[in-house]
Amino acid sequence: MAPSRELVQQIHSVIFKFAKALSLRFVPVYGGSGIAQQTGELKLGAAFVVCTPGVLGGVTLPGTAAVVPGMGLALVGH
Repeated sequence: MAPSRELVQQIHSVIFKFAKALSLRFVPVYGGSGIAQQTGELKLGAAFVVCTPGVLGGVTLPGTAAVVPGMGLALVGH
């Protein structure tokens, strides 16, 4: 989790190279971008997701898990 959209984008640009080399899917999720597209990316599966706090519950899929600072592993989604 990152506090801003800009930081999520920066993290994605760095981690994407490593994830691709290891054949892992990495999905950035943040506000101000198409929710349908981001949800579609999540439905394809992801080894890692980085997101802003505001979209954590609204975009993640039912029954998915997220590591939430101060809370540990939390189930999110509707």
